[in-house]
Amino acid sequence: MPRTMIPGHGDWKRIEHGFRTKWIFPDCVGVMDGKHINILAPDDTSDYYNYKGTHSIILLALVDDDYCFSYVNVGTNGRASDGAACSLHNWLRKTSGMYITQRCIDFEDIQQRVVVPGSWRAQLQRTLEGLPPTRYSNHASRLPKAIRDTYAQLFETTEAVPWQCHMI
Repeated sequence: MPRTMIPGHGDWKRIEHGFRTKWIFPDCVGVMDGKHINILAPDDTSDYYNYKGTHSIILLALVDDDYCFSYVNVGTNGRASDGAACSLHNWLRKTSGMYITQRCIDFEDIQQRVVVPGSWRAQLQRTLEGLPPTRYSNHASRLPKAIRDTYAQLFETTEAVPWQCHMI
């Protein structure tokens, strides 16, 4: 049986403090990413058949400010939508109500049909006001613009890159 270990209240505070001080990104408790991992098709089910036309499982990971994994989930079937695969936030709210402070999120008042902004918005404004002004040019140099245009053209076409089928 899989064992689930989630960070405790002190861990969430440490992670948030790290993002706030090291990255100037307050109220962040992790960075999440997911990846479809191709598998051989099971004989008895189509649950693993995904929108890309292959069979896969989903790897989902959450890392802290030091690039250390704080949560990993492997095995959600590939048919699951992004919303279903990334429902970690809702699951944590149900199983560990103290993983995040109320100021970190906006509150949804269902009866009044309004969203009450969290106090994090005022804190973010104060944080941004405290940053020193910088001077920079809004004009991109030729090389980054050429690279961006090349990638844009590549991603907007249906062609594949040579190494694409060899990577997981």
